[in-house]
Amino acid sequence: MSPVSNKELNRQFRVLDQLVGMHSILRDRYGRWALLADLLLLACAVVFCATTFGREYISTRLNVSTEVVADVLGLASIIAFFAALGTLVINWKGRSAQHEEAVKALTNGLALFREAKENGDWSSEHRDSLNQAYWTIMKNVVPIPQGKFVSLKVRHLRKVEISRAADTLGCCPLSLIRIIVLCRSFRRVFGIRARMQREKNDHAHRPIDHGGAVSRSEGGGD
Repeated sequence: MSPVSNKELNRQFRVLDQLVGMHSILRDRYGRWALLADLLLLACAVVFCATTFGREYISTRLNVSTEVVADVLGLASIIAFFAALGTLVINWKGRSAQHEEAVKALTNGLALFREAKENGDWSSEHRDSLNQAYWTIMKNVVPIPQGKFVSLKVRHLRKVEISRAADTLGCCPLSLIRIIVLCRSFRRVFGIRARMQREKNDHAHRPIDHGGAVSRSEGGGD
């Protein structure tokens, strides 16, 4: 079997680095939803206790009717039901834990790749082991949802650009660095479009060589 090429290992390294960022985003997102559900359940529990044992006191203290207190209790019950349903069915904590495990596995894989890199190239004696480690990691980690892949990739690449800009513009506020990166992106996009338009115009105005056709016609006349 032929050894793994340096180009393929570079691709695998980029994929691992990208997936670390994407799984980190999903881990944090599901973790926030799980925390929000827990806080809602805790808040509803406080409302349950207060309205159950102190309904008359709360009604008098807040100068509201007992019907209003009962409505608040009913609303808290509905919120608690949906929060509990989301926690059990969607399982935000479990999903966050899965992506946390993926981040750890991918980070360990990146460490292996970095250790095997010598003078900007991958060590020939480690190429096969790196390739095997890559595919083992990709097989065992939870996959990125197909519908979220592109948006997560864009967020990761934007984060990388902001991080690079912060290395040279560290004294600037983060909001200003984001604006600078956004302007650079627009400039690159319009620059590419302008270059493509120029190439299209050059191709359209390029003279067509009819020498071959003329020669054939002249030859036919003879």
